[in-house]
Formats: sequence, structure tokens, C-alpha cells
Amino acid sequence: MCNEMILVNTVNDHLRHKKTLLKLIDDFESLHDTRVVSGVENISSDWEMPKESKKEYLEYFFNDVIGETMDSISQTLGLSSWTAHDAWYQRYSEQGTHGWHNHGKTQFANCYFLELPDSSYKTEIVGSNGEIIEYDAKEGDVVTFPAWLKHRSKPNGKERKTIIAFNSSFELVTRALPEEL
Repeated sequence: MCNEMILVNTVNDHLRHKKTLLKLIDDFESLHDTRVVSGVENISSDWEMPKESKKEYLEYFFNDVIGETMDSISQTLGLSSWTAHDAWYQRYSEQGTHGWHNHGKTQFANCYFLELPDSSYKTEIVGSNGEIIEYDAKEGDVVTFPAWLKHRSKPNGKERKTIIAFNSSFELVTRALPEEL
């Protein structure tokens, strides 16, 4: 039995945000070489760009797009706050792929499907039983899952796929009651 927690949430006003985010990513790519040179991955990404690089799409993403969704996830988990650690985009053209991996030093991995013309190319996630976990996701959704789970992007179809990925941790903030002081 596989019962790992996979959360799927739809971002409000996705189509408006999509247009803005894609333009900001296009602008970033026009200024930087974001091709990932690897015989395995075949993608473009800003993952290896210096942390000091101005990433306006991330400013917009965290200030205007994802906060409400992450607050909702916090409530679903029964926790009171969230923090993002690292964030990047990845673009997959035809046959673009990202092999099996996991994310260390964080609680959850998150993937916002900014462009996902075919949901069969969503992130594949392997459960602790070694089997791929079935879940439904579409463009405009954020999938959140334990970061230690192996996951990948299988070779992409003909239409471009773009994601914004980020790591997150959640915390239960408790306050001391007067009688506990």
C-alpha cells in the first residue's frame, strides 16, 4: 500500500499569471544562456544561474501568485506557516527530460505547471513501495509532495512544458498559554 501525501491545488487566476510569468521567463532567457548541457536532461533552466541573478519572474511568483495556494496547503496540513527554499523554472521542449532525483534538506518539493498542454507529461513520483503514484494534475496546478520521494519528468511530447519548481517547509507555530508560563 502506498499512502504518501501528494497534494494538488489549482492556482487562482492561472491564465493571467501564466501570461505574465511566461513573459518574465522569456525576458530572463533573452539575457542568459539557460540551456542545460547534458545528454540526459535536454531542458532550459535557471537552476545553475548565480543566486544573485535578478529573477523577476520569481519576485512576481512569490509576491502575486503562490502565497494563497501555499497558505491553503498549510491549513490542509494543520500547520501555521510555510517557507520556500530555492526556486527555479524548467522548460522542456520535445523529448526534454529530467531524470530520477529527490530533494534533500527540505520537507516538500513543489511543481507549478505553468505550461502543461498534455497532463500525461506531469511529474512522475515514485512512492515508498517503488511504484509510480497516480494523481490528477493539469496546467495551473501545483503538486506538493514529500521531497524525499523520487520523481522525474519523463521525455516530453511535442509541445513545450514549463514549470516553476520550489522547495518548501512548513511549521507549527504555537504560543504559550498564560498558565504555561
